Amino acid sequence: MDALAHLFRSAQVVVMVMPSLMPESFGLTGLEALACGTPVVAFRSGGITEWLNEGVTRFVARWGDVSALAARVR
Repeated sequence: MDALAHLFRSAQVVVMVMPSLMPESFGLTGLEALACGTPVVAFRSGGITEWLNEGVTRFVARWGDVSALAARVR
């Protein structure tokens, strides 16, 4: 986990792109990044909505709206 934590801490942002058409049930990667202090940008989908709150724990984009996701990353 130390190597993974190092990677998260050295990243400017973690972008969670779920390629499946089925909503992600939880999205542990984003929580791990937040625990390391790294901002997260993701689609508003599935279980991610339980822990990723707009402007509170980082930024979300409407499901499937790639332009909005890119804007949030910027």
